[in-house]
Amino acid sequence: MRRRRLLGAISASLVATSGCLSTVETPSFRGKETRPPLAREDFVTDDENAQRDAVVPNISLLPVSTAASDPDGENSRVAPTPGNESVDAEPTAATTGNESTSAPPVRATEDAPDRDFGEQGLYVTDDFWRYRTHVHRYALDEVTTTVFPTEPATDTPVKVVVAASVYPRGGLVDSASSDPVRPESSAEQVTVPMDLSAAPEGVPLQYTAAVVPESVDRTDVDQGDLYAFMETDPFVVTDGHIERTDRQGPLDAASGSAFEREPVEGGYVQTLRGRTNGRSWAVSYLALESAYAAASLRSRGRARAEYVSFELLEGAANEIAEFLYEAAENNGFTGEFERIQFALSFVQRLPYVEDSVSSGYDDYTQFIMETLTMLSGDCEDTSILFASILESEPFNYDAVLLEPPGHMAVGLLMQKDFDGFAYIYDERKYYYVETTTEGWGIGQIPDQYRESKASVYDV
Repeated sequence: MRRRRLLGAISASLVATSGCLSTVETPSFRGKETRPPLAREDFVTDDENAQRDAVVPNISLLPVSTAASDPDGENSRVAPTPGNESVDAEPTAATTGNESTSAPPVRATEDAPDRDFGEQGLYVTDDFWRYRTHVHRYALDEVTTTVFPTEPATDTPVKVVVAASVYPRGGLVDSASSDPVRPESSAEQVTVPMDLSAAPEGVPLQYTAAVVPESVDRTDVDQGDLYAFMETDPFVVTDGHIERTDRQGPLDAASGSAFEREPVEGGYVQTLRGRTNGRSWAVSYLALESAYAAASLRSRGRARAEYVSFELLEGAANEIAEFLYEAAENNGFTGEFERIQFALSFVQRLPYVEDSVSSGYDDYTQFIMETLTMLSGDCEDTSILFASILESEPFNYDAVLLEPPGHMAVGLLMQKDFDGFAYIYDERKYYYVETTTEGWGIGQIPDQYRESKASVYDV
């Protein structure tokens, strides 16, 4: 088994403006309310319950589809738009809303089990999750999951590991694993016992679920053995049961000619369609809501180049780079330079939106999970995103941030002879990369910046 990776992004038609280059079509944006992050010591006071380090490593995105579009881009093979159906189900009443008109395809060898709403707890009712390994029901004392035989595909017994932690991405409350199972021809429901008795009422919590080989100890999980498949919505403990609570700055559903975003349990299903070198492509991914929320709460007291450094060391850059590299190959872009062009096309599809519109601040630099989940950013945000991707494995390129007057772009040190516009920094040529508008290739610079000096920031 291998750990799931990620995916990414959005759309736009084009228009030139002063300052950063721009796009027109934009999705809706987040709410403005924020709260300080919670620390583990805020709720765990009993040493017996303050056990173990984090069991399931933080991940930011889960892939849905990286299939190629048809040649004309009209029938992209992407996941259908799900309905937003998560509800606080009571034992005798399980209601859903906005039912999806087209369910995800079901493999012939897999049967989706009937949903049982007869027990106390919160239920996952989105059609998006129905045919994938997922959490079916979660409560104070247990989590019930549905495990399909192809997610993950393995010939050996596995067990489900569940971790409960403070939302978003705070201290661990409890973790447990199921008995070994081996789904063979149909999906199997697997229950994991939990204990949230140490959690005080009103503190937002969250379950994260993964599959590991039977032989792996849940307190010593290697990422290569981990198949993380889902996070739940945040919830709070109230009067001996759990209730859903508000997400951090929830995002609305949004769609355009080339992108969709739909809220589902645990995150946002996003789809981007585009073209690279005349070839259509489509990618879909689940942006985990806790990753977006945690990014939104981080301090902004750092230089732009430090955002890239943070993403490389502690953020989502390596995940995103690995997944884009794989998505490029899945869409037929197998050469080294083709993969870079695909990654650039991906970033350039993000609509340009000024900080005053997206955040309410005159100057607000986004972390890359904010940019990917909000489906938008300005020139500094997309430049930080692209530089983070290209600096990460498996791309491994040397990148810098370039700042001509009123703008930001990326400088890329090419690993072979290359023609194009470049800045000389540290006796090396860094070729200009425009990240805000489609159609600009590596080494192509807009005329308004061609004669300008630029500040160079090493990342």
